[in-house]
Amino acid sequence: MADRRGDQRRAGQPGAKLRRTGLAEHLDGWCASGEAGVRKPDPAIYHLAARRCGGGDGWVVGDSPVLDVVGGGRAGFRTWWVSHGRPWPAEWPAPDRTSHDTADALTGLLRLRHP
Repeated sequence: MADRRGDQRRAGQPGAKLRRTGLAEHLDGWCASGEAGVRKPDPAIYHLAARRCGGGDGWVVGDSPVLDVVGGGRAGFRTWWVSHGRPWPAEWPAPDRTSHDTADALTGLLRLRHP
């Protein structure tokens, strides 16, 4: 899921970036808030993304404690925080998993999917 802060001109960019980096082939689906008309942390965006991935359970992975971890968790999903070396804010519920960088989080997800 990509949050473009409602910038409709860039709504297609996440899909192009996912294809260009080779990540698209590892995803069941994706959702950009600019084209979906709803933004994080509204639970509807997480549920829309889940439907696009075939439903069921899933993970919300991101580097925003509030938008990704708290929002995803409140919507009922497991959460994976990309910390970039930052400490977790004690006032928020902790993520299910934490990685230092995006590559480590994606590697961890792939291991869960293909042990």
